[in-house]
Amino acid sequence: MKWLDVTATARASFYLYNDENDVDRLVEGLQKAKEYFGDVF
Repeated sequence: MKWLDVTATARASFYLYNDENDVDRLVEGLQKAKEYFGDVF
């Protein structure tokens, strides 16, 4: 992460069985994490 000059990352993997609900849950989770960690994330 030093090479990218970032303090945190998130990674998601999708496949044929994922649907729009899965994407919505991912986005909600990332938003909650950003709120919790603030500027660190």
